[in-house]
Amino acid sequence: MTEMLQANDPLMLGRYLLSGRLGRGGMGTVYLGEDPEGHRVALKVINTELAGDPVFHERFVREVEAARRVRRFCTAPVLDASLEGDTIFVVTEYIDGPTLDQAVSERGPLRGSNLDGLAVGVATALSAIHDAGLVHRDLKPANVLLSAVGPRVIDFGIARALDAQTGVTTTGQVVGTPAYMAPELLTGGEITPASDVFSWGCVVAFAGTGHSPFEGQLVPEILYKVVHEQPRLDGLDPALREVVEAALAKDPAGRPSVPELLERLAGHPRSSGATQPPTTPPPTTRLTRPDRPGKSGVLAAGIAVASVAAAVVALVVQPWADEEQTGGSRPGGDVFARYAGTWTGSVDHRRGGNVVSTFEAAMTIRRGKPGRIVGNSDYASLNCSGSLTLLDVTESRLRLSENIGQGPCTPTVTITLSYEKDGSLGYSYKTVDNEGTGRLHKVR
Repeated sequence: MTEMLQANDPLMLGRYLLSGRLGRGGMGTVYLGEDPEGHRVALKVINTELAGDPVFHERFVREVEAARRVRRFCTAPVLDASLEGDTIFVVTEYIDGPTLDQAVSERGPLRGSNLDGLAVGVATALSAIHDAGLVHRDLKPANVLLSAVGPRVIDFGIARALDAQTGVTTTGQVVGTPAYMAPELLTGGEITPASDVFSWGCVVAFAGTGHSPFEGQLVPEILYKVVHEQPRLDGLDPALREVVEAALAKDPAGRPSVPELLERLAGHPRSSGATQPPTTPPPTTRLTRPDRPGKSGVLAAGIAVASVAAAVVALVVQPWADEEQTGGSRPGGDVFARYAGTWTGSVDHRRGGNVVSTFEAAMTIRRGKPGRIVGNSDYASLNCSGSLTLLDVTESRLRLSENIGQGPCTPTVTITLSYEKDGSLGYSYKTVDNEGTGRLHKVR
């Protein structure tokens, strides 16, 4: 839905006349505009605080140039960009239509040829994105728009630029939406086109059933299901179920490539039945975008898809190991006693091996089971505090999902606590470009 411009909104951006707001997210504001020829476009203006960060700016320019290489079919292509000066923005084709999320909510699951068309259209979009050397990384129902001429996928553009931000607010951040993220995205594995194939399976399952195949009440529960449990595909059209199940394999090597998906959907699977590796080498650039350049509309005849972007979630889930495999024991045993209590210390946040900030940390930990809250954290110098959810525990280390409930810190991040010989705890987190290390000492 397009909103009216606000008092502080610009009326012109470069050669584009603005007529309304399409949305706002963590990275910026998306406007509806027109070019000099009268064609409607979507303009994403990056927030000033991000645009002023030189590292973010450098990466943003690189990601936009990569996104420009994506072929137009089944996507909202990048048409123009202003990458210098105080205001930086990207211009994409405007897609008039509801998101898949909105369409299913209002009209129910897709059936028959509509569902088949969606599956083929989204897979075709991924083929174009991967051929440009990119991985979407945040494919979800809100990033698929249903246009009058077919599905359109958007938001394949600026995830890695987010890693450039300074300070603890980006520590450990992983961009994506929990119920649609591939397991390797959550466990620190390599991100390849196969990760998008998994998300494709989740999106098609949602379109055909009205729910995610990994539904849950809490983020840790959802992520645990993605990594460890089988998808819930009750009610999915039998004609698509087999290929969706293959796409949702936990092991990336066991999933079909995008070309093989299209062959199966067209009814011409490879005779050998073996899964082939992706035709495009695993890209080094990872893209996603948090706002929708589109407008609510009516679900047109056939199928159409466009996008909106938004949710950014960070979390790493590892299975808790059996005692025989690790030499430790399951949560609730004596092993947990060494971690229980209140711990304090300082943590260094690094980028490129250099310390960019240091902050004080305090944690209180008690016994519990995976997926349950077992304590709380407090960062007084940052005005942040949150809860700690257990992921796994052994004698040598404890993994926790930290969910910030107050303050400007990263909403969700995984922390590993390593038990040291002197009785202290090593504190660490690591992302693609950032890492943090510290030492905590027990105070009670």
